[in-house]
Parts: sequence; C-alpha cells; structure tokens
Amino acid sequence: MFLKPPCRLILLLVCAYSLAINCRRKSPLPEALRVFGEGLGTFFSIQAYPNLPLTREENEREKAAIQAELLQMLSKIDQIFSNWRKDSEVQRFNRRRERSFISISEDLWKVVHEAKNIHKLSSGALDPGQEELFWLWGFGGNTEEAGKRVLKRVPEEEEIQIFLKRGGMDQIALSPPQRNGSRLLRKLNPYVQLNLSSLAKGYAVDQAAKILQKRGFDSYTAEIGGELRIGGAKPNGRKWMIGVEKPEYQDTRTIWKRLLLENIAVAGSGNYRNYFTQSGKRYSHILDPRTGYPAQSSLAAVNVVGPSCMRADALSTALMLLNLKEGKKIIENLPKYEALWIERVNGKKSDFQTLMSTGMKSFLIQER
Repeated sequence: MFLKPPCRLILLLVCAYSLAINCRRKSPLPEALRVFGEGLGTFFSIQAYPNLPLTREENEREKAAIQAELLQMLSKIDQIFSNWRKDSEVQRFNRRRERSFISISEDLWKVVHEAKNIHKLSSGALDPGQEELFWLWGFGGNTEEAGKRVLKRVPEEEEIQIFLKRGGMDQIALSPPQRNGSRLLRKLNPYVQLNLSSLAKGYAVDQAAKILQKRGFDSYTAEIGGELRIGGAKPNGRKWMIGVEKPEYQDTRTIWKRLLLENIAVAGSGNYRNYFTQSGKRYSHILDPRTGYPAQSSLAAVNVVGPSCMRADALSTALMLLNLKEGKKIIENLPKYEALWIERVNGKKSDFQTLMSTGMKSFLIQER
C-alpha cells in the first residue's frame, strides 16, 4: 500500500459512461474494452478501443490478459516502492545504516533519478528523502515497523528540526548505470529515508500504458488512483474529455473544469482530502520539506499534463509547495508540460479561482 491514499483522486474521466450515449449519437464508437481492479492501495481502470473489431470471446480473453499483466505489474511496483511493507525494496534501503553503495532494481533507479531531477528543478520543494517527516506528523507508517499506523499530531519544533537535518535527497547518492548493468544507490547520512509515493503511482501509470501499447492498443485511458495516461484520440477522432474535480473538503465530487486531451498524461495533487484538525486548525498531508510543516498557501490543488505521468505526478506535488510565480516559471520553461492551479479565494472553503500556464489554455473547454 502506498502512503498517498485513494482520496487523492482529483481527476474524473468524462464521456466514458453517462456521456458516451450522447457521443455515440453524433459519431458511433465501437465497443470499448474495460478493465477494473485494485492495486497499490487504490483502484485502477482501463478503457481501450481495439484497433480491429473483437468477438465477445476475444474481448473477454483480452480483458483477462490485460488484467493479469496489470496486477502482476502493480504487485511488482508495490514490492519495490511501498512504505508500508517491511519487505519492499524501499523499506530495506530505509532500514540500512551503512553508507556503502548497494545494487538496486532498474525501476527504483529510474524513479530515484527522476526524484533527484525534480528536487533540483524545484529548489527542494519536492523532497522524497524526508520520509521521517511523514511519520512524525502521522501521515506515514512507522519508520522502524512499516505498516504500523501512528496518530496524526502536530510535532514539537525540536522534533521537526532533528528530522529535517538528517533527511533530504541531498543525503542520497545515485551512481550512473554500471558497465555490468547494475545500478547503485547509497546513503550519505545513515538515517535518511525515502518515500517515493509522489512519483511511483505516476510511474505505474506509465507502465500500464506500455502494457496496452504492447498489446496493440493506440486509443485508451489508463488510470490508477487519479493519475491518468491517455493514448490517442477515440476511433471517431474525438479527444478524451477529462473532468478536473472541484477541491472541496466534503466528500461530494463536482467537476470544476473540463479538458480535451490525447496522447498525454495527467496527474494532480490537492490538500483537501488527507488532513487532520487540531485546536481548530487544519493540517494537510502535503508537507513542505524546506520547513517541516504542512504547506501554508491559498492553493487547493494543482493539475499537470505532459508526456510522462511520473514527471507530472512529481511536478504536481512540487507546485503545491511553490508560490504561483515560482511554479509558473518552472512550467513555462519545461517543454511539453502545462499546469492548472486551483486557488481558494480569500481563504474560503468553497470559493475558487483557476490559474494556468500559457499552453494549458489550449486543453481547456470554454464553459458557455
């Protein structure tokens, strides 16, 4: 199970079910292949259109094959990145106290490499090397006994400073791939610990897309816990319509904006689902690794689109921690990535305004 719970969902797929009837009236679509399931402590869904018509029997066989491959992939991802499983590759690394290099899997190397890239790009706003802070605030598993839940609380300032000093991506060294194919990772500080949940779910979505592409699907959506990868347009040439959720604290789900997308990934972060309240103050699970405290800003959610769901996932978390000017500068200088910010107006719970990068406007459906 990943640290970020399924309540992190901020994207709603539109025109897949209820709106599909209206879409077919305008331009008929072949029957889509749909697969649903659970993995990584959340839900996944696949909707794909075959390039050639399938019989009912072929459709069922294909669904079973895709689901089997997805479950196998998700199990592998969980065994590598979970911060709740004692036997995961990340948790074994976290328990180490030695500073020597160890050989790691290719998947872990790729995600740590990207984590270090976004950590540098965001000037430390994204820092998966601060796992102990999540535990300290009660948002993670115990660092010594993975899977043990702890109470959410506001820590003492002294505790926060201790963990801040001994954590961080700058305390982790990653070597380039070796000639023999091995990939190496080591701690510069024996107590630093990783939490890659801000990238790993997006990485899993990218892997799900590869499974579909390998099986010959060009038109599809692959979604895991709110992170989404979209293949080409639908067979009728229409793009996929994606609804961005209104970031309200209550459990109701309302679409705030709609996007038309194809051949792109979408990921988001928000501070309105996973939080606790103490002495009348709300504390979000999105912790600022530069201060050790939950992010304090008017932002309620950030959505990022781009070629890689892993990168979009990481960027959405970083942008929640940067002010708008800093976040816009990063996105405007990052080719093929765009962002949409949803900001609370005057601190109100249900009054919002939308801000976006220059290229994001081309994806937005203008409301009548």
